[in-house]
Amino acid sequence: MEINKIEIKKCDEYDIENIFIIEVNCFDDPWTMSMLLEEFKIDGSLFFKCLVNNIIAGYIIARVVFDEVDIINIAISEKFRKLGLGGKLIEAVIKATKNAKIYSLEVRETNYSAIKLYEKYDFERIGVRKNYYTNPKEDGLIMIRRN
Repeated sequence: MEINKIEIKKCDEYDIENIFIIEVNCFDDPWTMSMLLEEFKIDGSLFFKCLVNNIIAGYIIARVVFDEVDIINIAISEKFRKLGLGGKLIEAVIKATKNAKIYSLEVRETNYSAIKLYEKYDFERIGVRKNYYTNPKEDGLIMIRRN
């Protein structure tokens, strides 16, 4: 596939259906459509989409509470991986929340590519949530980035 244009934009409610499709294809225990819609409506929630040639290739969901940002979910469609899109989405959240003091997230302890990406953006491991993930059951690493 030839890539002519990559854009990061805020999502609108009409994007949720496409985000849901990515969610189902990327995760063993995906959020439901209603969970995504509810999260979209919460004050402080940020939804960004990554468009490749005007196709939604991935998304990130974060929640801002005072001066802290929790990255709740990030996913890239399989055919668009290894293009640096996850980094572009993280950069969009950081830029949109530049006054934040702390960014946090959880990641499966065996998701080495995601851990490497987060470390590239100065996230560091600070703890473990035992059996945080289901399907399959797995510990979650707690990672933070301080500004």
